[in-house]
Amino acid sequence: CRLGPKQKCHWSRVQCNEFDQITGLIFNNALISGVLPPEIGGLLYLEKFHFFTNHELTGSLPSSLGQLTALNSLQVHHSSVDGSIPSELGALVLLEEFLVDNTLVTGDMPSEICALRQGKLTALSAQCGGENPLISCSCCSSCKQ
Repeated sequence: CRLGPKQKCHWSRVQCNEFDQITGLIFNNALISGVLPPEIGGLLYLEKFHFFTNHELTGSLPSSLGQLTALNSLQVHHSSVDGSIPSELGALVLLEEFLVDNTLVTGDMPSEICALRQGKLTALSAQCGGENPLISCSCCSSCKQ
């Protein structure tokens, strides 16, 4: 079954602009499982990407998320996303919030993302607190344990 281009804008949890371009994917607490495909980077008008509280969401954040230059909100907290944070996300100059706490993400917060704190990025939350932090982050606005 093939869907027409306008039908996707009538799906629940999908937001579109007046040109039927996807601007929001709001799938928080939606029982999503699997990995985020690299093709997600093709949604060039995406402004909101909310996939939080999906504990079966696994795999790493695709570097293609860095192509979503209209993105202002990236929320994947409370999921089983793992791996490291791609430095390509530093290209998201309109990003205002990036919430990646309560995940399995490890490593260092890329300096490219920390540089965004000089711009619009006001909410940067990661699992960088406590005795055994998963992420080293000197620029996070909130460090969860």
